[in-house]
Amino acid sequence: MKNRASVFLKQMISLLSSVVKAKSLAVKNKTSAIKTRLIILSLLKNKKGLLSSVTHKLHALVGHHDHDNKRSEDADEHGDQSRKAIVLYNAMANEWHANPNCMELVKVEENGDEDDYDQDGKYPDLTHSLFDSEADELDFAGGSVIDLVRNSKEDGQNFSLEDEIDHVADLFIRKFHRQMKMQKLESFKRSFDVGYSGYEIVLMEGKRIYLQFLLLLIASVASQLRASDVLFYESFDETFEGRWIVSEKDDYQGVWKHAKSEGHDDFGLLVSEKARKYAIVKELDEPVNLKEGTVVLQFETRLQDGLECGGAYLKYLRPQEAGWKSKEFNNESPYSIMFGPDKCGSTNKVHFILKHKNPKSQEYIEHHVKYPPTVPSDKLSHVYTAILKPDNELQILIDGEEKKKVNFLSAEDFEPPLLPAMTIPDPDDKKPEDWDERAKIPDPNAVKPDDWDEDAPMEIEDEDAVKPEGWLDDEPEEIDDPEATKPEDWDDEEDGEWEAPKVDNPKCDAAPGCGEWKRPMKRNPAYKGKWHAPLIDNPNYKGIWKPQQIPNPEYFELDKPDFEPVAAIGIEIWTMQDGILFDNFLIASDEKVAETYREKTWKPKFEVEKEKQKAEEAAASLSDGLAGFQKKIFDLLYKVSDIPFLDAYKLKIFDLIEKGEKQPNLTIGILVSIVVVILTVFFRLLFGGKKPTAKVRKETKNPTGPAETRDNQGSHGEGEVENEEDTAAPRRRATRRET
Repeated sequence: MKNRASVFLKQMISLLSSVVKAKSLAVKNKTSAIKTRLIILSLLKNKKGLLSSVTHKLHALVGHHDHDNKRSEDADEHGDQSRKAIVLYNAMANEWHANPNCMELVKVEENGDEDDYDQDGKYPDLTHSLFDSEADELDFAGGSVIDLVRNSKEDGQNFSLEDEIDHVADLFIRKFHRQMKMQKLESFKRSFDVGYSGYEIVLMEGKRIYLQFLLLLIASVASQLRASDVLFYESFDETFEGRWIVSEKDDYQGVWKHAKSEGHDDFGLLVSEKARKYAIVKELDEPVNLKEGTVVLQFETRLQDGLECGGAYLKYLRPQEAGWKSKEFNNESPYSIMFGPDKCGSTNKVHFILKHKNPKSQEYIEHHVKYPPTVPSDKLSHVYTAILKPDNELQILIDGEEKKKVNFLSAEDFEPPLLPAMTIPDPDDKKPEDWDERAKIPDPNAVKPDDWDEDAPMEIEDEDAVKPEGWLDDEPEEIDDPEATKPEDWDDEEDGEWEAPKVDNPKCDAAPGCGEWKRPMKRNPAYKGKWHAPLIDNPNYKGIWKPQQIPNPEYFELDKPDFEPVAAIGIEIWTMQDGILFDNFLIASDEKVAETYREKTWKPKFEVEKEKQKAEEAAASLSDGLAGFQKKIFDLLYKVSDIPFLDAYKLKIFDLIEKGEKQPNLTIGILVSIVVVILTVFFRLLFGGKKPTAKVRKETKNPTGPAETRDNQGSHGEGEVENEEDTAAPRRRATRRET
C-alpha cells in the first residue's frame, strides 16, 4: 500500500510537470528551491526516493528564470497575439515558506483592485508554527517538522496530523494569493487584455488546472503520511510462495495452501491437513522497533472446521542474529511476542506472551498475561488486535472490542512479573525450635465426664421391630435360573462344575421378604464417640512463622520493557484440526489505522458470515420443531391403533407408523392413509358393515340350544379351524411401544 501511494503521487506530479514544462512562457521571480526541499523533507521523512522525484518535479514546475524571461521578451517583440500564457507569481519568495503541494487558484478581476482577504492593507492572522522561522533557522537534525509543530503546542492542546495538514495548506493558499495580488498587473496587459473571473490558473492553449486537481495532490501527500503508519501488511491476495518461507525441519509436514475463505472471494493462508505440525515465516524488510511510540499487532483467523485441539497464534520473531534461520524455523526459534488463540483440553485462551531479557541474568523469560480472554467458539472470521502503548499499557481486542487491558510493569498482570520483587525471603533463616504456631490447644484442665461411654456402638438393633406377616423364612432370595442350560462345549474337568446363574426368586416378589428375618438397626442414643478435651487459646501462640525478608539481589527497575525488535512474523503450530485460515497480517504505528483495516477487510466478511449463521440456526430450529411435532403425531397414532374396533388393522397401522419414523418426509402421507383406514372402518360400522375381529371363529347353528353349542365349541373340528386361522395370521412385529 505504501508503494502504491508513492507511485500514484509520482504519476500525478509527473503529469503536472509535463504540462507546465511544455506550456509555460514566463515566471517573474525565482522560488527558493532549498526551502521547498526542506519542507518536503520534513513531511516525508525517510522517503528518499519520493523526495528525489518531488524535488525534480518542483524544479521543472518553477522553470529557469532567465530562460523563461528571455522567451517572454521575445514573445513581446514579435507581437505574439495568441494570448497564451501562464501566470505563476513567485515574487518575494524568500519571505515565506512555499509548500509545492498546496496552491490556491488566483482570482483575477477586471479592475484588479479588490482584495477578498484584506480591505485595509492589513492581512488576517496567518500564523502557524511551521511558518514562524526561516528555513535557515530550523533544526531538522533533531526531528521532523511534524515533531516541531507538535512541540509548539501549548499545554492542553491536542495534536492532529490531519488538522495540521489542512491548516498549513490553507495558510499557504492564502499567502500564495496575497503574493500574487502584490504583483504588478502590467504583466497581464502585456500578455492579454481580456479579464478573467473565477479561481483558476490559465495555461497556454486554454489548458486549465482547477483547484480540485491541486487539492488532490495535497490529499496524496496526506495519504502518503498515513501510509507511513503501516509498518507491515500481508493480505495474501497473491500466493505466499516465493515470499513466505516454509520450514524444512522434518517435524513440520503440514501443507500450507493459498485458498479462499468459505463463502468469500478473499484469499488467505490455509492449514489444510489434520494432526500435523506447521511452520512458515516471513522476514520483514526492516525490523520493527517496539520501544518507540504505539505499535499495533493485528491479524485475522477463521476456524472453518472449529478448534478442538490446536493453536492459531503468531510469533513475532527477533532478528536472525539471535541464532535462527528461516528454513530451520521451529518452536525453539527466538521470538519477542507470541499472540493469538490456543485451545486444547482445559486450555482455552488468547495468548499474549512477552519474551523479555532479564538485565541481571541475561536470560530470556516468558511472561504470560494473567487471565487472558477466551477463544470464540464459532466458525466465523475473527480479528485479534494487540496495542502496545508508550505508557506501558497493553490492550487486547477481539473483533475491535477490548477484552483485556494490562500494564507491562504490573505484578498483578503478568506471570511471572517483569519486575522482580524488591525483597525475598532469606533462604538461610530457620524457624526457632520453641516457635509455637498453634492458635488453639486442648484444655489441660478438662476432665472426661463419668457417664461418657466411649465404647457404646453407633447403631443398635430396633427392639420394637416386628416381622411382617407373610414373610417367607424358608425361601431364598435368589434361585437357580430354571431356563439356563449347560453349554454343550462345557468341560467339567477344564471349566469346573457348571452352576446355573442365579435369578431373583419370583415368590419373594409377592411376599414382604424371603430368608431369615432380622431386626433392622437404629442409631444408638447413648453413642457419644471418643472424648476430646475442648480447645482454648494458646498462651504461647506466636503466629505463622515466616523467614525474614532481605534485599533481592536479582532486583532491577525499568521505566518500560526492553522490547526486542521484530524482524519476522512466523506461524509455528501443532493442530488436530484443519481449515484454519490466516489473513490480513498488520503491524502499524497508529491504532486508528488498524481500525480502518478492520472496517475494510474483516467486518464485511464477518457480517456476511453472521447472517448466514443466523439463517442456518433458524432452519435448524425449524427442523427441530418439526421433528418434535412428528414425534407427537406418531405417539398419538400408536394410541389410536389401540382402539378395539381397529384391531384387525393394527398391523397395517404399525407398518405405516414405522415407515413414517424411518422417513419423516412421509408423515403427511402416513396421516392420510391412517385417516382413510379409520374412516373406512367407521363407515362400515355406520352402514351395517360386519364388525371386524382379530380372530374369525366358525359358529354352527344347533337346534339343541346354547348348552350343546358350548359343548361343540370344544370339538376337534373347530379347534383345527381355529388353529389353522391362528397359524395363517401374520405374526405381529415388535413395535416401538413394546421395546
